[in-house]
Amino acid sequence: MKKWLPVCLAIVAVVAIIFAAVFASKNGDLNKQIADLNAKVESITSELNQAKKTAEDAQAALKAAEENAAAALEEAKQAAEEAAAKAAEEAKKAAEEAAAKAAEEARKAAEEAAKKAAEEAAKPATSAPDWTEYDSLIATIKSTTDMAERVKLMHQAEDILMDTGAIVPLYYYNDVYMAKEGLTGYYSNPYATKFFMYADFGENKTLRLQLASEPDKLDPALNSSVDGACLAANSFGGLYTYDANGDYAPNFATGYKVSEDGLTYTFDIREGLKWSDGTPLTAKDFEYSWKRAAAPETAADYSYMFDGIAGYPDDLQAVASEDGKTFTVTLKAPCAYMLDLAAFPTFYPVQQACVEAKATADNPGAWALEAGFVSSGAYTLESWDHNVSMVYVKNPNFWDAENVKIERLEFMLSDDDTAIFAAYQNGDLDFTDSVPTDQIASLLNNPEFHIVDELGTYYVIFNVKSPMFDGMTAEQAANYRKGLSLLIDRQYIIDT
Repeated sequence: MKKWLPVCLAIVAVVAIIFAAVFASKNGDLNKQIADLNAKVESITSELNQAKKTAEDAQAALKAAEENAAAALEEAKQAAEEAAAKAAEEAKKAAEEAAAKAAEEARKAAEEAAKKAAEEAAKPATSAPDWTEYDSLIATIKSTTDMAERVKLMHQAEDILMDTGAIVPLYYYNDVYMAKEGLTGYYSNPYATKFFMYADFGENKTLRLQLASEPDKLDPALNSSVDGACLAANSFGGLYTYDANGDYAPNFATGYKVSEDGLTYTFDIREGLKWSDGTPLTAKDFEYSWKRAAAPETAADYSYMFDGIAGYPDDLQAVASEDGKTFTVTLKAPCAYMLDLAAFPTFYPVQQACVEAKATADNPGAWALEAGFVSSGAYTLESWDHNVSMVYVKNPNFWDAENVKIERLEFMLSDDDTAIFAAYQNGDLDFTDSVPTDQIASLLNNPEFHIVDELGTYYVIFNVKSPMFDGMTAEQAANYRKGLSLLIDRQYIIDT
């Protein structure tokens, strides 16, 4: 419709001109106007033809554009189809390669798993227990701050341990000894450590005793025997000690404060403490001694007891104040038996100057192998006839020396129960920590014979990796050990 619009307009113009000419003829100039109109008609006709041609050209261009667009669309369609086909082919190829690779990896993994399973199946069944759960429980116990929960978990760990049969209890310790009538004030704690510093023997200022044979070590940090602990308790001292009732009692400390989280203990050191040579004893002596006892190079049997202290073993968080009046200990987790540790011989202080004057890398306890070394307790070692006797005398520099009545302790060194018992019966000993087994029945009603409780158990412990369990499963090996335990006549052992 749009391409005929110029033609229609031209016709309308011609009609208009004709009407104009008619109108002009009425005014006397019709011929001239007609001539002019003819000229204009020709001009308009020419323009009309030109417009027609332009419209026809435009129509032709539009048709050509439509044809070109159709061709371009067809080409684009073909290109898209070709690209899609190529992409599909490449995707198919990539998927096939990925599937092949995955299948190969799966095959190798399956072969490896089968090989490993075959190797495991070929191995003999292990007889050792699986300690994973037990170790996890112990780790939790060490880190928990809930004391009731700790006790609960310890029972669980104990049940696991006992179910392996690796530990076979025989019977509980008890402590037997003899003491002359009239000897009072001495006492023993549940660890069989005997305290004589407050003993009273009337007019007698000398007490003749037998505890054991030749002591192995007198260095408190290195001692691991009961008799050695007794000697240490009477010649050295700790932050705390035990009284006659078995309760904790302040010793070189007057008291302590503990943080709300139970991790930090601050001990107040008693003023005026002295070593047996009269030199001051301060919190710094505790810091030196604890770090020495915990150090691997000291090789103390009980160094593991410091494991609950932060920084163990190389940077033990047991630190003295600058003025030496307080001693602060930081723990990894709350410790219900902290005061027990503070009263245990391994935690007793030793004098640095005395120790380092004779100690060597090969023998850190060399300073305490002969009489005359510096100590800190109620008594000092005056003489030592090896394998025969030891004599301890009252230490005037002991902080509580005014309450020490016995001035001399004379020890018989022997492990011959018969000879020891004879010496006691003959009046050569006032106290003996050894009684022949065959004499016990006859002594039960003797007022000089004493039986006291002791915290400990005799037991058999198995090496769970021993060849004797080869070929057994862990359960079979555990049952084997439990069976052996059932064969033990414990009543016969304690009766005889």
